Amino acid sequence: MNVYRNINARTHFEPLFALILAAALAVLVYIVIFAASNAQRAIIAGKSDQTLARTAVSYISAKIRKNDAEGGISVKMIDGMGIPAIVIIDSQSSGIYWIYEENGYIVEYDAESPEDEPYALAGVAVAPADDFTVSYNNNSITYMIKYDSAKFKESLTTTVYVKTGVTGYNDTNVNTEN
Repeated sequence: MNVYRNINARTHFEPLFALILAAALAVLVYIVIFAASNAQRAIIAGKSDQTLARTAVSYISAKIRKNDAEGGISVKMIDGMGIPAIVIIDSQSSGIYWIYEENGYIVEYDAESPEDEPYALAGVAVAPADDFTVSYNNNSITYMIKYDSAKFKESLTTTVYVKTGVTGYNDTNVNTEN
């Protein structure tokens, strides 16, 4: 009788052991899936920030190239704000655009005349940026956009050569950092 009693006792622990083993395996699979999804989210967030950075650079360069007409591109300091801006006169639509950095964003302000300077919170945000620096000489304009997010840190510097020349504030380089 003792033999049958030990066999019955062992058969009660086998399903319990299998259940514990299955639960441990399920927890392990959950941990692996959770870690992989967090890694994927981090990669996607980094690429999203990088895409925003490169989109802003492309947008500004395309705007400058499109409006490269005599006297169409200039660099000015915004008097009331003390920051540099790229001023673009669109000869086709008679629009005047000021591109500058304000409150952590590259901003575009649509002015009615070249003397109509932007004021605080007047422009439309184009892309996030921590700093925007502009310099120029007679035939090129160089701008740098700095990004510093949790997932992406980079400074993108771009030089756009213009056919008609660039005019600017006191005919000297305009460099500022916030």
